[in-house]
Amino acid sequence: MHFLKFFVLFFLPSLLLAQNGTIAGVVKEKYKGTALAQVQIKVIPSNRSTHSDSTGHFRLADLPAGEYSVIFTKLGYLQLVLPAVLVHADSTTKLTIELDKVPPPVKDPLAPVNRRIPPRSKIPSKEKK
Repeated sequence: MHFLKFFVLFFLPSLLLAQNGTIAGVVKEKYKGTALAQVQIKVIPSNRSTHSDSTGHFRLADLPAGEYSVIFTKLGYLQLVLPAVLVHADSTTKLTIELDKVPPPVKDPLAPVNRRIPPRSKIPSKEKK
């Protein structure tokens, strides 16, 4: 009986409080390796979000332990979705993210070239002699 009282008084409160974890890390440009600031980081299904700082670092604390999708978005870069990020109680899940730039548009090689066609009156005609 004393053990049960001891458990309830000392261990149960710490078990109830120790159910949250953290996702933290850094976001870099894929090929240059430079830090990316102001990347939006959104955690689903919690709908919590943050932005990376000037050194590319971010931190989302006090997330209930579980599995999340983490979405990284920045204008001019391809969006990245990590579908199964595990958060454990009393620990930090560390991520190193590399975002790739949006590629420039590719010209269609079969598209017609914009050429100026001279008016019909200026096209030289072949007259029969």
